[in-house]
Amino acid sequence: MTLSPVLVENIWIGKPDGHSTRIFKDKRVFQLDYVPGRVLHREEQVGKLLGIFADLDRGVKPKNVLGLGTYGTGKTVVTRATCQSLPSTPKVVYINCTEDNTRLKILRESLRQLRDDVVKSGYPSDFYLTWFKEEVKKHNWVIVILDEVDRFIEHRDSEYADYFYSISRTIDNVIIIMLTNRANFENVFLEDLDSRVRDTFSWERIEFCDYYANELSDILEARAEIGWNPSTYDKGIVARIAHETYRNGFRARGLIKLGRLSGEIAEAKGHHKIEEEDVAEAINQWTKEHDLEFIRRLPPPARAILGDIHVNSPTANQAYDNFVHWAQANDVGHSRTQFQMWLKELDNLGLVDKGKHPRGRGRGSEYMRLTIKPEMQFFVTRALEQEPGTPSPNI
Repeated sequence: MTLSPVLVENIWIGKPDGHSTRIFKDKRVFQLDYVPGRVLHREEQVGKLLGIFADLDRGVKPKNVLGLGTYGTGKTVVTRATCQSLPSTPKVVYINCTEDNTRLKILRESLRQLRDDVVKSGYPSDFYLTWFKEEVKKHNWVIVILDEVDRFIEHRDSEYADYFYSISRTIDNVIIIMLTNRANFENVFLEDLDSRVRDTFSWERIEFCDYYANELSDILEARAEIGWNPSTYDKGIVARIAHETYRNGFRARGLIKLGRLSGEIAEAKGHHKIEEEDVAEAINQWTKEHDLEFIRRLPPPARAILGDIHVNSPTANQAYDNFVHWAQANDVGHSRTQFQMWLKELDNLGLVDKGKHPRGRGRGSEYMRLTIKPEMQFFVTRALEQEPGTPSPNI
């Protein structure tokens, strides 16, 4: 199977279904779960997926896949569009692990999609596993996409080892695609993975890098052609939104939201065309939403450490001791290395300030005073207060 320009540039999964307004020709195009007709600037990743799935045409089970990349780098859209366009027409099941983060929930949602019908709740996991095995026999191949798979792995009662063991040892025609924005996912996953699973469940890694500004502009222009009425925008507006997206690090996810917000603001103001002021207001709104969103999306260990720093401003030593208590209560790994890994992630995200302990000389990094950066205090407070199920900061 070779990479075709037609496949990359014209993967038509579905046609827009209307929703026309003054600005929008089809507003659905600016929804994050929309699979676009054209997959742009991801030829390398599409090519790797096609190379892996070429085995399907030979009747051979392909390798599982791990897609790595930060939010908004095209992991989900590339994976869904490519899988749904395969000539071998496998059945594709898409699971958002933010919502379905246990073995039971994933099996039940998989059954719902396989059957295209409501699946009753109230039965144990093994019942749904047996049912799942029967359903997948009805298809030559089934691809299960586990988006934000880290949410599954990190959930306390996920039973993820049993899930992957069953898939790899007892089912022959199911391929797993794991998508995550966690650069350290493999280390965390493998550290606690049962050896019986590690021996049988393997994968091929595909990395998704950030888009450049000109690539973001191409992506938005392709969406605008379908989603906005022709007279409501020009290339200057498209370039402005793409530039601000790139400059602020919002990536493709933010690009689509900025496009939607700009159109909504223009409509609310009664404009017949998206203007510079509409884009400026959209940027202001999305900046605030973005800061809250990426904090809310932090995994539980990182949120727990962040909450502790927010409330107590501890030293690194104190924060580690507090983290150990929280991790033990929540059955989460709590080595010093794991703590430092999460703390480094918070630091890289620009959330935490590290200051030296005021007493004495020769003190190491464990005596650093940890605080929330002043400019992020408001967003951290709101995110921790509003996020359902956020670990208590009083750890």
